[in-house]
Amino acid sequence: MGPFIVYRGQGMLNDEFIKIHNNIGGLLAFNSFLSTSEDLSIATTFANRSTSRAGKTAILFEIKVDPSLTSTPFASLYNTDRCYEKEKEILFSMHTVFRIVQVKEYKDNIWKVNLKSVSNNDLQITRLTDHIKRQIGEGNAIERLGRLMITLNELEKAEA
Repeated sequence: MGPFIVYRGQGMLNDEFIKIHNNIGGLLAFNSFLSTSEDLSIATTFANRSTSRAGKTAILFEIKVDPSLTSTPFASLYNTDRCYEKEKEILFSMHTVFRIVQVKEYKDNIWKVNLKSVSNNDLQITRLTDHIKRQIGEGNAIERLGRLMITLNELEKAEA
């Protein structure tokens, strides 16, 4: 499979959008499953739903993915079920990371954020992973998870 482009339309808190806008060249991680579409008009429809919401910015993500450079798991859902067929949905796994390439006004109060998949050999990802490993330290999986929860200020989860 060669490179392809998918889209996602959504509303985003203004503060979060400003962070993305000020981080061109940086990384953006989606902490849940990421639903996208190969159809620009479908993603634009989702973005349009947020144009009049107070405190939110309407975003259209354009994501370029090159499967030969990354092992990010994703699945095409529109061949599996009729309800996904219209949306031409591509679903990415949790914690997928992309590089922020460009942010610009698109149209009708929608901002377009261009992203691209990150190579498995990306230096910034490698450094970040090494830093997290140093922060979490040694020990078994439960101990490391507990330290990670403490680092993330999730004290209740760290105790559970």
